[in-house]
Amino acid sequence: MKKLLLIAFLTIGAISSYAKDKGPKIDVNNDTVTVDGKNVFILETVKAGMGIRNFFIENLAGKKLAFLKFESYKDPKEVSSANPNGNVNYFHITFLESKQTAEIRYYVKQNKLAEFLLEQKLVQDGVITEEAEQEFILINGNSYSMKRNELGGNGTIIINNNTTPKNGVNFNIGH
Repeated sequence: MKKLLLIAFLTIGAISSYAKDKGPKIDVNNDTVTVDGKNVFILETVKAGMGIRNFFIENLAGKKLAFLKFESYKDPKEVSSANPNGNVNYFHITFLESKQTAEIRYYVKQNKLAEFLLEQKLVQDGVITEEAEQEFILINGNSYSMKRNELGGNGTIIINNNTTPKNGVNFNIGH
């Protein structure tokens, strides 16, 4: 009886998880992003060499709205067996009209990048509204470049040229 109940619950669970709304079908074909078969926007690939790709977000008429540039830095805290160099990869996004920027994690697959942009509601009906852009920038910010600058030693350095002896020690250099 217990086995029968267990099998019934597993079957119902499998059927209900399969029957759940999987959401819209997002696909990218020749740089055109479609949602449920309807063209929504263009995610134009710009090859940057050595397998690296940058992207333009464009409306369906081809007007460029934003540029996604691949960036990378090394972070010793990210070193692992899967990432022996500690590479941190991300996209630096520049919105072409406002010149504002934001940063997001790097997506290897163009389809996953398109899904992310749609989930974030950045591109709606083929356009990036000012409101959507501001919300996207507020949520995503520029944390990658801030961390990169911290690791790169771009912090403030204070040089103390005070020659007053400390604890009675005085060095006479050049005499």
